[in-house]
Amino acid sequence: MNIVYPTLVEQAYYGMLKRGYDYPKEEIYKALIEANLIDENGNPTQNALDNNLVEECDSDVLKRFKAQYPIFMGVDDKYFTVTKRKDVLVNVAGIEKFAKTMLLAKSTTKCQKKKARALLTYLSTLD
Repeated sequence: MNIVYPTLVEQAYYGMLKRGYDYPKEEIYKALIEANLIDENGNPTQNALDNNLVEECDSDVLKRFKAQYPIFMGVDDKYFTVTKRKDVLVNVAGIEKFAKTMLLAKSTTKCQKKKARALLTYLSTLD
């Protein structure tokens, strides 16, 4: 089962991962609640906002998208388009760059690498 964690949990997870700490997201979620930084829905608490421990989300749609899906943080903004309905689209070149990045990342699992290779193979048939 694939659990979708709140944005602040994802940000905390990837921030810790960059520093060499690989804690389960469930533990991070519970710790943020216990520290009164987020509520059970993943929203920042008034305490967290008052003490500048988190910032209110920027109104920029692409920034919010990347915060919600940090796996796309390494993909340059030029590969994205935001529609009038505020949907975020990634073009083929951006997906290709993303897949290649996944293949090179040390934290990518064998299963993820297999999917990235399959995606690149599929994209090569689109030309």
